[in-house]
Amino acid sequence: MLSKYKDTDLPSFVWVGIEEVKRFNIALYRLCAKLSSCASENKPLLHASELQFPLPSNNALWNSVEREEWEANAKEEDSISFKNDLQASLWTER
Repeated sequence: MLSKYKDTDLPSFVWVGIEEVKRFNIALYRLCAKLSSCASENKPLLHASELQFPLPSNNALWNSVEREEWEANAKEEDSISFKNDLQASLWTER
């Protein structure tokens, strides 16, 4: 996900782009889970351990509407680091 951004991009732009992809992927995962539960063999189409991204973060920031709200919630978000691929916070099978 980080490869499409540059060090010179605004951190807020990078954060929104990454969160957007993560949240879309979560929706696809949920769809796969739902379809798997409807399948006759009841075998998962996708396991949580196959998801190669960390969970979405900071719902308050994601749901911010006004600039002041965004700025207040953005202070709680860690800055994006192009050197940290967040491997430690990837999904594990539950």
